[in-house]
Order: sequence, then C-alpha cells, then structure tokens
Amino acid sequence: MDTWTVVKFKDENSVEAVPSDWILDNQCYWPPYTADKIKSSIIEHEAHHGHCLILRQLSTEVFRNSTFDNYLQPRTKSRKADFTSDLNSDDGAETIKRKVHKRREVSVTKNIGVYTAVTSDSNTASSDNTDCTCCGIYNKNGELLKGILQQQNLIRYAITDILAKIMILQTKQLTTTVDEGVSLYNIFHFPLKNKNELLEVESFLEKDDNLASAVNEVSKLGGNSTYAFIRRSLSSLVTNELAAQYSCFGAKKENIW
Repeated sequence: MDTWTVVKFKDENSVEAVPSDWILDNQCYWPPYTADKIKSSIIEHEAHHGHCLILRQLSTEVFRNSTFDNYLQPRTKSRKADFTSDLNSDDGAETIKRKVHKRREVSVTKNIGVYTAVTSDSNTASSDNTDCTCCGIYNKNGELLKGILQQQNLIRYAITDILAKIMILQTKQLTTTVDEGVSLYNIFHFPLKNKNELLEVESFLEKDDNLASAVNEVSKLGGNSTYAFIRRSLSSLVTNELAAQYSCFGAKKENIW
C-alpha cells in the first residue's frame, strides 16, 4: 500500500510530505525535476530510481504519527508544522504556537555542496547530470514521439490525397455518365408517318427518364446552327407529309406542335 511520511529537511529547515519509500535512513531521495514536476511525482507516489536522484539530508528529529495512507493528511500536517513548528501535536489541538520566520541571507557558495549525487555504483559526488540514465530515457522517448508524429503526418497526407482523388472520380462520373436507357430509334419506326405514331411517341415521352434519354440521343445529331439542328432533327423524326399537317400557331386549321 502506498504511504506518505512527513519529514524535515536540514538544508532548508523545511517540512514536506514525501512517499515513504523515498526515505533512506536519515536521507531522502529527491528527483532533479522542476518544482511542479516534483509535486506531481510526490502526489502520484512515483517510484524512485536511486541511480538518477540526489539525496537530501533529513533532520534527526523523529515525529510521531507522521505516516499516512493518503497524501492529503501528511500534506496538511507538513503545512501545519511549517507554520507552527509542531508536527507532533494532534489535528484537533486548539492551541497553536506560531512560528516566527526569520529572514536569512542564503549563501550560494555555501549551499552548492548540500546535495550529494548518488550513482548506481557508489555514492561519489557528481555535478554533471548529463550522464543520468533518466535523461537518456527521456531523450529516447522524445525521439520515439517525434517519429510517431512524423508517421501520423504522412498518413494524414496520404488519406487527404486519396479523398481528393475519390472526389475527382465522383465528379467525373456525375458529369460524364448519362443514363441513356433504351434507344428511342429501337422502339419506334422513324421517321413517323401519321398522327397515331406521333401520339405513341408523346405518351412515351411523358416519363421524365424517357424524355431525358430521348433529348440526349437527339442532341447527338448536332448541326452548325440552331436552324441546321432543327432541320436535321425533324427530318429524322417525322416525314414531310406529317410535318405539313402541323404548324407552330395552328394557322390554316393546321395542328399545333
């Protein structure tokens, strides 16, 4: 079961709640992360890797009731102790001794040697973290992530290209495919010779599909001008004798087209 323990650090005279398995005798493993990353590691009870962490000296003071099975309680205890200098008191105590924080000057050169780097082979001091195994793992993960992102980009470009080609094919199919149906010339005998044959054709053309097919077929006759197209179309559809019985306006008692 994961537990957290409240400890006091000698170097900064501060109190913090840390995973219990980070504590080694009178020292505490401390990851070389940023403050936010360290806080996240503590809350998530991240397992330590001694070969790439540093050790911080703990106070020899022993606190009672300082280990808990959740992070919230030791966190509250550590904040209370940091403020009151009293970690051993119960949570329900009403009397609180307030701690007066004194301003102190921090000497950079004095504190340089506070942290001792711990390697997997020995406890010899080291100030160079570039050989840290964790750093190597992070670099490897970064390269893997970069490769995955590159593959995703290639896949996205390929899919986009395929979709574009499909759209082009669909557009061509819609513009070039014409449902010609059954040829008009195979159903009726052209040119038409009498009114009854003309009525049969008109009945056939009442259906939209038949009309579209007939228009498409007749339009292929072509012509240099509108007049040439009409003359060529009519000559193939009706005889001169039948055409003479009709006019555009029904003049001289003729039938209207």
